Amino acid sequence: KKNSKTPVTVVGGINSPEFAEQIIADGKVDFVSLGRQCIADPDFANKAMAGREDEIRRCMRCYHCYGEHPGPGNKPRGSVVPHFGNFTLSNLLNGVQNCSINPKANQEVIIKAMPEPKGSRRVMIVGGGAGGMQAAITAADRGHQVTLVEKSAGLGGILSFTDTDVHKVDLKNFKDLLIREVNKKNINVLLNTVATPELIAENKPDALVLAVGAEPAKPNIPGLDGAMPVLDAYKTESKIGKNVVMLGGGLAGCETAVHLADKGHNVTIVEMLTTLASEIGGMPYDALMNQIEKRKNITVRLEAKCVAVTPDGVKVECGAGAPELIKGDTVIYSLGMSARKTEVEKLKEAAGQATVFEVGDCVRGARVFEAVREGYMAAMKIV
Repeated sequence: KKNSKTPVTVVGGINSPEFAEQIIADGKVDFVSLGRQCIADPDFANKAMAGREDEIRRCMRCYHCYGEHPGPGNKPRGSVVPHFGNFTLSNLLNGVQNCSINPKANQEVIIKAMPEPKGSRRVMIVGGGAGGMQAAITAADRGHQVTLVEKSAGLGGILSFTDTDVHKVDLKNFKDLLIREVNKKNINVLLNTVATPELIAENKPDALVLAVGAEPAKPNIPGLDGAMPVLDAYKTESKIGKNVVMLGGGLAGCETAVHLADKGHNVTIVEMLTTLASEIGGMPYDALMNQIEKRKNITVRLEAKCVAVTPDGVKVECGAGAPELIKGDTVIYSLGMSARKTEVEKLKEAAGQATVFEVGDCVRGARVFEAVREGYMAAMKIV
């Protein structure tokens, strides 16, 4: 900027008015440009100008708006060039301009055609995670009488782990925004309350939104009961030993491994596939691999099938060789999530004539994108 008479701007990763203001105040640019942030919240500038910064949905830079990235296929760890198999451009374009935190994105025409409510309905929402909170916010905005039931002492659901993981500031910002929005609106929040069939029958809702989440999947592996579920690693770090075996190298296992490595633990990731984090691709995949490779206290074992968890670590089979013991003080497992189908069915039975919607993890292991969009659309369909 010092060497140019032409106005200078900058774009990329600017998701807060405070950051934008600081860049300009420091004399680095004349103005800032926004791309993904305007998909996450088209009213960014208007909210900033009106002093409503706490209402801005701040882009998480998750790249969901770039379309449905494929997994990395058989990409070798450390390879610079991604291998995406038979991936086509049409797959990518299919999801362009969707957004994990703005459920209206790429759905404007559909939403505009949806009918307005014919009256104020009694709406009960079970589960205070992202999907449940979004459903509550949207239903309240449409004039319904909303009760949000959460069994724990606070809202946030599975996203509460972001209060501990320093690498998840953007996701924490979104979780905190949803909580603020719920608290601002005319929503009856029942914390420390289990949604029993009796509670539903007593409240007689016109619509019931089930967002009860999922629980860690537990394959039939001997000794797995003695291991720690991955999300517990954020709640009970004092119980985690110096040397950790992370059983499962999907996205959650990898990101938790990075978190624990930064806390000073030595982590060995054990994955039976040929690559880590096979459910993601593109730049997020490359960024995650770079973070893992930068940490000398993370070791990766691919094509290693766990056959047993022992007090000393994890017993694995690698090809046709003899079983091998990977030693560790603490074994943490991240083997996917299982929807709470039994709980959902019991609550549906108690709903009587109420219209029932199922949202997010209680349908299948979901991401923020599915939870938020399904919660929003469920509320929009209550007329």
